Amino acid sequence: MLERYATFNHLLLQNLEGGFGALLSFRLNKNGSKSTWLRWGGTNVKETENPETGEVERQYYKAFKFHNVFNVDCIDDSNSDVKIDSLIRQRKVTISGNNELRLPEIEQFIGQHLPTTQFGGNVAMYHIATDTIRLPEYETFSNAAAYYATYLHELVHWTGHQKRCNRPLKNKFGSWSYAFEELIAEIGAAMVCNQLGIDSKLEHHASYLDFWLKILKDDKKAFFDAARLAMEATQYLTAVQQLEKAS
Repeated sequence: MLERYATFNHLLLQNLEGGFGALLSFRLNKNGSKSTWLRWGGTNVKETENPETGEVERQYYKAFKFHNVFNVDCIDDSNSDVKIDSLIRQRKVTISGNNELRLPEIEQFIGQHLPTTQFGGNVAMYHIATDTIRLPEYETFSNAAAYYATYLHELVHWTGHQKRCNRPLKNKFGSWSYAFEELIAEIGAAMVCNQLGIDSKLEHHASYLDFWLKILKDDKKAFFDAARLAMEATQYLTAVQQLEKAS
């Protein structure tokens, strides 16, 4: 199994907690133990500022790296203060799939707007250049509410496009403008979740808002301005639903 493999250097670094003596106590079980190649790969994103327009552009590129890995059965930890199995148990990540049923009413609400959405990966975001929402697969979220709260957060970003509510979206990560748009999206998502009866774990919203408010702390009106724009986004999203019900 994959979790039974590791680079030798990785095992040494993981064993730092056992002290320097333990660091040197891992050794190959016997001469002739062979490693195998493991290929890591994924998609990375790089933000760059266009020197002519000042707009922030995101570039996506594939990245991969090969690692020499040993099966941990080839490693002797008998003289180590920290055992390999203990390290594996401490750092093993268990992904519990989302087995909850999808919510038809919420699916319909999102579907009415026909947002172009690409599913996959482990990052949720709205890509303004292609007017596309990117979202991890439904099953990777902890529950249905977490999935829809995240989808609605990105949908509020989606309303900022110039052909909708026309908000400035090409903002550099960590900047005041970026933080302000995140504040809008999170407040808007909380509003829509409330209207649709989604338990969106408001403690998550509160901690997320607190992070961006720290960036906006010098502007006392920022929260109220963001709330106003979030309301506009919410009204834009719910207007279609109201039209559907009236027809």
